[in-house]
Amino acid sequence: MPSLIKNSFYSFLIASCLSACNSKTVIVEEECQVISDSDSLNPAKKHTILLSGMIPPPMYSNAQDIVGKNYNINFVYAGGCIVNERLGDSISKFNTQSFAALKKRFSKDVSSEIFAQLDNETAFLTLLDNSIRKDADLKKAYPIADELIYYSKKDKNYIAHVIITEADYKVLIFKLKLLVVVDSLSKNISTILKKDSIINQPSDLQL
Repeated sequence: MPSLIKNSFYSFLIASCLSACNSKTVIVEEECQVISDSDSLNPAKKHTILLSGMIPPPMYSNAQDIVGKNYNINFVYAGGCIVNERLGDSISKFNTQSFAALKKRFSKDVSSEIFAQLDNETAFLTLLDNSIRKDADLKKAYPIADELIYYSKKDKNYIAHVIITEADYKVLIFKLKLLVVVDSLSKNISTILKKDSIINQPSDLQL
């Protein structure tokens, strides 16, 4: 599993184990006092968007990774569902700077666009997840019905990273490259498993 995907998955597992309503104060440092044009316009510069609230469900977390890759940004939870005024102000100021930098890079305000894409991607991933778990051929070939699946996207292909935990606590990981077809009228999803879909076979990878 690529390090970025592995780190994202591990971060999600760790975050899920923490209390969603943890009110512990989080120190938020501003990215910079002055946003330089060289940083704002540099496509390699990764900006951070701070969020607060309950730990997101898996599909929303997957969507954050996919959308974040499109804009080269990280989504970081800086507070739980109880945020005091000081922390709320810090998050707002931090994000104002991040979105100002992104506006310079993309020559437009992308704040609303980013969150709209998050909602759309989450809805699509939810449909995709339900679809592949019910797919008779996939269920017969791969143990996906009740397993944890992490989704990523490369070009126009979605990749399902299937995480299987065995009775002896060994974790097996393999990936399925999916060509997703959506019916234009019904909006139903059918998934076609590509011939080169097995990127790496299940292995005795110990986490």
